[in-house]
Amino acid sequence: MKYPYFIVNLLIIFLFAINSQAQNHFQKAFTGFGFDHMNINVLEAKIAGTNLQQGDEIGIFDGSLCVGAVRLTQSLGSFNDQTLAVAIVSKVDEGKDGYNVGNQIMFKLWDSSSQTEFEVSSPIVA
Repeated sequence: MKYPYFIVNLLIIFLFAINSQAQNHFQKAFTGFGFDHMNINVLEAKIAGTNLQQGDEIGIFDGSLCVGAVRLTQSLGSFNDQTLAVAIVSKVDEGKDGYNVGNQIMFKLWDSSSQTEFEVSSPIVA
């Protein structure tokens, strides 16, 4: 009778291992909800001409500080598709990390299938 319990426990451990593998590549510097958010709506993003796919990520950086990130739950289509990803970016608050108004922010992309990070060359000003 111990055998079924062993299988159940093994299954629980396996599911926990899968869940821990699903951690995001980009880790936001702020914890919790953040402060004075800026939403960045990404309508189109491509790596080598291919739309980002489910599981890929977009990271938003103020210098080397990751101030926001989003992991895609579905593939991004073309600009006219109306599919979008929303990244919530946190502003600096007392004692917390976030973007500084007036700084350039950079984007990085994570291709989950090739386990490769790409830096986007065109910064924007927050």
